[in-house]
Amino acid sequence: MDDPHDVAPNPVVFSLVSSGDTSGLDQFRKEVLRPFLPLLVGSTLNTCEDLLNVVWSIQKLLLDIKEANRVVTYYSIDFATLRSDLLKEQQLRRKMSRGSKSSGTTRDTEHGVCREFEKGSIERKYRLLLSELLSLMAEEDKSSKEKAVTELLDASALKWEIVDMVCVAMVMMSSLLPPRGVTQALLQSHEGVFLILQIVANFPSYFDQIARGLIQDGEAQEGVSPSNQSRTLVLRKMCQLDPSRCSFVQTVALEQLKMPSLVLYLSHDLLKEGSSAMQDSVVTLLYNILICGSGAERSWFSQYLKLVQHKYRRSHVSALSIVRQHLYRLLAGYSEGITLNNDQEVEPMDTVDTDVNTEEEMDVAKATNDIEEFPQNTSHLSDEECMNLTVLLKVCSALKSLGLFVSKKEAYMLLYVITSLTPPPTNCGVQLIKTMIAVLIASPFLISNKQREEAVVKWLKYLLDKQDFYNKTDSASYSDLLLLLAI
Repeated sequence: MDDPHDVAPNPVVFSLVSSGDTSGLDQFRKEVLRPFLPLLVGSTLNTCEDLLNVVWSIQKLLLDIKEANRVVTYYSIDFATLRSDLLKEQQLRRKMSRGSKSSGTTRDTEHGVCREFEKGSIERKYRLLLSELLSLMAEEDKSSKEKAVTELLDASALKWEIVDMVCVAMVMMSSLLPPRGVTQALLQSHEGVFLILQIVANFPSYFDQIARGLIQDGEAQEGVSPSNQSRTLVLRKMCQLDPSRCSFVQTVALEQLKMPSLVLYLSHDLLKEGSSAMQDSVVTLLYNILICGSGAERSWFSQYLKLVQHKYRRSHVSALSIVRQHLYRLLAGYSEGITLNNDQEVEPMDTVDTDVNTEEEMDVAKATNDIEEFPQNTSHLSDEECMNLTVLLKVCSALKSLGLFVSKKEAYMLLYVITSLTPPPTNCGVQLIKTMIAVLIASPFLISNKQREEAVVKWLKYLLDKQDFYNKTDSASYSDLLLLLAI
């Protein structure tokens, strides 16, 4: 039997509890249901006669879960008195000097907060936990650079009991513990990602509110602070819990112009096997930002590209490097001379100075030195492939124009794809040819030596010879672009 401490919230169970459908929960093991225990126990306390059958079915599910009885006891204390005492403590805390971190409750512990928590009654546990949490929330409100005490919230051994109590307290004292304030504070603890994900699992209706708050309080650009890394991670895990909300999270991030790494990660997480460039979530996102986006979006993304590449001078796994690797594989899918091994990872790169290390990169380097052996015009494309490649080339060119450094391997692949394909004599084919010529005009660095120049010249001669062939389409001729490239 799996350790329940290692079980993350199940997306299927989350979907069921979000929709209020509890009829399918009996097919899951108790370890899978464990993360949703506060929600399920709370449902059994509903006394509405119309829901008695639902309550009974949930109670039956909880019979074999020993922690269920413990969660039931968390509802048994006098929350009105507890809330009143905590409000008084908050007022006292505001009057205390800024240098004092201890609250009225935790200050009196003799043997450490965690030990006191384990020994204490349920009410005492609540006072210790909520005092620490409210103290942390107060520090967030003041935007203090000093870190509040998080001894209890950092305790891995107590994390399940703590999250159960926090969830119950959020139900019973919702005005004192708003979702946004709680999650923002929990990010400062070592177990923050775990705790927030459990809260989302038990409050499906808070998903959008929590996600929006995490993004609005996030950084505009790539950050290195632990809280920012935790923020990105928890939002990714939230979207894995409910993939249907991924587009909402991306939209909020783009509206706020914040957390570009998150936006890229989510697009990569949504990738589907065998999808074309037109259907590809990464390409679609980049196209919408770089080609269709506003000037503010392009400026924001350009700044992100420059900051990431300046920060990471050597090979580094980041959202940007993962996206670059994906775009490279899409381009390589149109090539004939280089065979990619899908099981072999292409080493991610954030600058042009990355050394050639992998077998695949050695193949590319060898081909670069022997570029005159390009198989000219040997691969024929369908209209759909032409549209996909047109979009992909526009995205790659836009990334370069916004400041992305292009590695030797990537430059070779771009030139290889351009000079080794034969578009059909259709509107889509002519549009692709125009895009290819535009990429060469905008990227003279692709023609960096005599061999590459000869390969381009051969391709241009082919286009000149085939002008009548392509002029049969309704699309405008590419002759003017050829003249511009020649100049």
